Amino acid sequence: MRIAVLRSADRAGAFVTEIRNSGHIPVLCALIDFAFPENTTAIDRSLKRWLAREYDAAIFTSITTVRALKQRAIALSASGASVEWERPAGELISVGDPTKRALEAEGFEVDRMPSPEQSAAGILEMLSKEPIRNGGQRIYLPHANLADPKLEIGLKALGYEVDAVDAYHTVDAPADPTHRITAPLKVAMSGAGGVVLDDSITLEPQDFAEEVRSGRIEAVLLTSPSIARKFVELVGTVPPETRLVAIGKSTGAEATALGLTVAGIAERPDAASMLAQLETKNS
Repeated sequence: MRIAVLRSADRAGAFVTEIRNSGHIPVLCALIDFAFPENTTAIDRSLKRWLAREYDAAIFTSITTVRALKQRAIALSASGASVEWERPAGELISVGDPTKRALEAEGFEVDRMPSPEQSAAGILEMLSKEPIRNGGQRIYLPHANLADPKLEIGLKALGYEVDAVDAYHTVDAPADPTHRITAPLKVAMSGAGGVVLDDSITLEPQDFAEEVRSGRIEAVLLTSPSIARKFVELVGTVPPETRLVAIGKSTGAEATALGLTVAGIAERPDAASMLAQLETKNS
């Protein structure tokens, strides 16, 4: 089975490995990319505050957020700022296993994450039952510019003071190289993260769209709501036999709202869970 991963090669390693290990053929096509905003003042200011221990907790909702903050920390340090990429005090919460692995590979021990639902809703449910330790109120929430505001709204409804900052922007691929997020993560170097070093099939968007329409792509992994939107914009009508798997409930809901038929929604936001959905449908 030819399974499409709509990510650039440097962010698709875990998916390519899982697809190959399952006996299938990975096909890469980057539809979106990630870049810093033109003005990084807000993210730089909040990052300095976090590393200076001015928050009671920080919540990370994606691996890209980890990469973005690491890259800005390195840039700030190189410019002479007193900034070190080291875990500050305060509680550290991860949305799920992939982000947790990325943080801990960088030396940032994660205190907890939601279970069983690894999502913004899961974080809110967890904190409604077990608040930030020691009565902490100040939460650092770096995220994408297209992030669903429900997490920020929900945290404020629970009584927290939330500093929500756009750590990066989701843009059409390829991003401007002067603003692109490129910081390597140690989790990627260990084989669990992003970098693809083999001869995986990589298609340009228009070629990929034709492959999908012709039925030569048998399954597509939708790894975010923004990717689902770009996929529909590019491909249009999807053959009914093409199986679409969403990485989580929010992506599944977005895909359905766009008129796509979702074959499965991963139980956890990772490559193995997405492939498990395809194997379940095959059995």
